[in-house]
Amino acid sequence: MKVRERLLRTELCFRSPGAHTPRSRGPLPVIRWILSGLILTGLLLGGCDSSTVGEEASPSPDPGAIIAPPPRLPPQPAPEVEPPVMMPMPPPAYERAEREEAAGGDLPEMAAPNTDGFPAYPWPPEAPSSLVSLSELFDFSVGGSASLFDVSESLRTALRESGYLERRYYAAPGGFVMVTRLEQTDEQGTPLADGKRYLLPDDAGDFSFVAYIRNLFFAPEGYYRFIAFVVTDRAYTTSDSALAEDTALARLRGGSVALPSVFRELPFSDDHRVDALIYEFRLVAGNATVEPVTPGRLPPETHLEHSGLASALRSLGDAR
Repeated sequence: MKVRERLLRTELCFRSPGAHTPRSRGPLPVIRWILSGLILTGLLLGGCDSSTVGEEASPSPDPGAIIAPPPRLPPQPAPEVEPPVMMPMPPPAYERAEREEAAGGDLPEMAAPNTDGFPAYPWPPEAPSSLVSLSELFDFSVGGSASLFDVSESLRTALRESGYLERRYYAAPGGFVMVTRLEQTDEQGTPLADGKRYLLPDDAGDFSFVAYIRNLFFAPEGYYRFIAFVVTDRAYTTSDSALAEDTALARLRGGSVALPSVFRELPFSDDHRVDALIYEFRLVAGNATVEPVTPGRLPPETHLEHSGLASALRSLGDAR
């Protein structure tokens, strides 16, 4: 009924004020019916529900219903972090010229670094009373097949044959240093006999370092000797400082009892040399002071002959 009323109202709108007069002929009635149809279509569409025809309305949620939580996402793996790139350190400047240039001045010679607890000998060594090369007495190269360890064994054998039963080892640039025990000699460099050469722990029941020094130095005037054997392929110089007698005693206590096995793999090359650094001391009667003798009283060859080392090295060479 409402639609019909709307149509009637629309039709009256298109009529002239004289609607009671008969309709006139012509195209006007046709246009009026077309407009009426368009208006009717608009009214029908406007009267429909805003929701699409045939579409089901979504049900409203129940206030009392329990809403299930959303599913949990699986844990994401942690992003991989690239390790920091470590830049290699430049190699140390071991060569003296490079170290001097880097420091802008002269640097003293440095001892070889410690390796696996192997102690380093103070470098350069103290100025000796005399120095002699042992290469003229013995061929340590054994035809070019010897290692630095073989050289130490040859020295150890010769020292044992000469009565030097205690030795210690130190690291040195390009090789090693072997030291002997401080001993007492006569004026010609011959070791004293009858147990006066030096005291050993096995010779006394209650041996002490203090008693050793007392028996060794607080005695009548005498002469003493300390030998350091240097095996190296480096050209070196000695320092200007003298070796004190207490330092010589400490050298035997501070060294290693054996040469590390790594020296078995180090060849004794043509550049290597074996030197004997001989340190003489004199005990001055009256004031009980021990003084280093520099330069030495005796030639180094005399020390080698009278100590028995020269004879032991020659015998070792003949045995080969």
